[in-house]
Amino acid sequence: MPGSHLRVRRQFRQCHEGITGPICKPERIRLPSQNDEIEIRGYIMTVDVVTSITPRGVTKLETFRQGLAPEHLDAFQSMPISAQSQFFQRRTSAAVRVEAEEIDQRQANHKEKTDMELEGQTALITGGGTGIGAAIAHGLVAKGAQVCITGRRSQKLEEQAAGFPLGSVMALAGDVSDEEDVRRIVAATLEFGGNHIDILVNNAAYDVRGSITDLDVSDWRRILEVNLTGPFLLMKETLPYMVKNGKGSIINVSSIGGIRCMPGCPGYAATKAGLIPLTQQAALEYGPFGVRCNVICPGATRTEMLEGGISTKARGMGMDMDGLMARFCSHVPLRRASQPSEMVGICTFLASDASSFMTGAVLVIDGGANVVDVSGASIC
Repeated sequence: MPGSHLRVRRQFRQCHEGITGPICKPERIRLPSQNDEIEIRGYIMTVDVVTSITPRGVTKLETFRQGLAPEHLDAFQSMPISAQSQFFQRRTSAAVRVEAEEIDQRQANHKEKTDMELEGQTALITGGGTGIGAAIAHGLVAKGAQVCITGRRSQKLEEQAAGFPLGSVMALAGDVSDEEDVRRIVAATLEFGGNHIDILVNNAAYDVRGSITDLDVSDWRRILEVNLTGPFLLMKETLPYMVKNGKGSIINVSSIGGIRCMPGCPGYAATKAGLIPLTQQAALEYGPFGVRCNVICPGATRTEMLEGGISTKARGMGMDMDGLMARFCSHVPLRRASQPSEMVGICTFLASDASSFMTGAVLVIDGGANVVDVSGASIC
């Protein structure tokens, strides 16, 4: 913990050989071996050099200077050096021992937080039967989490669940836009996970292509219900449990379509864009309770939803899916679409304590697509 400062909130009034009174200022001890500093309130002197320090206290002082209030300075300086050193050690060793133990514990905690382990945690993933949701489920289970996957198609969910270790995954069909279904899904996840939900991944999505004038109002409403109302309902239902437990991680899956526009996607673009400030609003309101909320924006990803949405386009252009995807990604710096598995690492990171100081973040995972000037790229 280089550069860390730990404070001891003690004031010592009883001093050596009749010197009394509060100490005038906080002092520091440098730990050369760890390159650390401890700032100690209420001690007699500032130590310029400490040759060694252990959990049992300061073992040797080479040089030091006074830190007494001026009225006590002469009396202290008249003491033999050995007495000054003994005096300092008596007053500091107990507190230094406590502080050294705190250093060890904080270092251990830091090590734990750098490991993306999820043992004992429960996750709920919407849209978990296929694509990105299924990939995230595999990633979280691999790190030790129990996972409930939900979606509209029970057969897809059961097929997916069959590929996991026994008892690690529960499949539950439901509609994220239906309040009663959401309550039922959350209740079942709580029972499955031992009355706590630690991780929520809002991944379910829906789209119907068409321009603003062509898109039917009923389709618009359905896109809104699944892509924006659904995450709202899931957060509304799970947040009280996260707040009660004093922790939680919500990962909302938006899209590059939420920060860049594509022809024929007004409903998808509007709802995925809306999911970003909804995420940040939750981060603002529930951060004080230990709940983190972040949003990822994948670029083109080879999922059933994407390929189904552009298959008509491919046929109309006389191309197979691979050919269309190659053209689709021709200006992306990485020159390809992602695979669902490439969203797993970032979501595991956000779900774990490795991202413990991260909330309200918008993370774009698009192969660099959003940095491209399409006008310039079209002529290069």
